[in-house]
Amino acid sequence: MGKNLALLGVDVLSKDERVRTIKRRTGQLERSAESLSIRSFPDYEEAAGQVKKLAIEKRNIENARLFFTKPISDHVRNVNAFFKNLAAPLNALDDIYRRKMRGYLAIEESKRKAKEAELAKVAERQHKKEEKVAKKKKEPPPIYIAPKVKDRTKDVAGVVKAKVWTYEIEDENKLPERFWLIDEAKIRTEVQSGNRNIPGVRIYQKEQIRVNGG
Repeated sequence: MGKNLALLGVDVLSKDERVRTIKRRTGQLERSAESLSIRSFPDYEEAAGQVKKLAIEKRNIENARLFFTKPISDHVRNVNAFFKNLAAPLNALDDIYRRKMRGYLAIEESKRKAKEAELAKVAERQHKKEEKVAKKKKEPPPIYIAPKVKDRTKDVAGVVKAKVWTYEIEDENKLPERFWLIDEAKIRTEVQSGNRNIPGVRIYQKEQIRVNGG
């Protein structure tokens, strides 16, 4: 079958003996379900037997599905793994280049801020002198404009630098409620383990029909 599995249409699948058998048995179960009326325990036992048959047929459907899809899934998984491995060295190189580029930008930004701070000290001293002169002349104080040093790093065609907002959690206890996550899997495990008192959770029993092995 192999590579040709991907080309199988619904009409081809319908002709498979497994599928035809499942359809035939499904029809039998449909007729039984329509005619069955549960008025006594023997009727209930009969229904339970049919439910077990349904579980068997559903397993048969899953097995048939896997018969056709597993080779395809395996092939897709192998192809994906091959190309993932092919791209791995490039991704590693990309990380190296980006890390070094960010390092360069961080150094240049540090230099820019240092220069800006140096110019600010000079500007503040000059501003104070101008304030004193304005005060003597009874003139409005001059407006202080903080000096800015232009970012000298430039974008390269096709590669741009950008500042993005990100985060790291410092104290989970201070997070607002809207960021809390309700872990339903953990609640379910607690209830099934015997916990019957969880604040904010209604724990109750409901009727369920189970099929052993189904």
